[in-house]
Amino acid sequence: MPLETQIKNTLNDSMKDYIESETYKKQVENINNQGQELRFQLNEQQQQQLDTLIEDIKNFTNSFTSEAYLVGVIKGIALTEKFSHTL
Repeated sequence: MPLETQIKNTLNDSMKDYIESETYKKQVENINNQGQELRFQLNEQQQQQLDTLIEDIKNFTNSFTSEAYLVGVIKGIALTEKFSHTL
């Protein structure tokens, strides 16, 4: 497995404390409640369109987050190496 994939796979482990926090859980619950309220106002075709839009947003956000995490790890390693040689 490429190193890039291995790094991306550690994202959830690195964020475990945050994902398990009450703040995060409340935010997820709030978003889910808003989505359900909106769904009830839509007809079946509109609900399907909403589901597709939400899935596309999730996929985009997950991809962006994964890439941002990878870049952060790589830059963090580079900075650590840079400054460890100057000490």
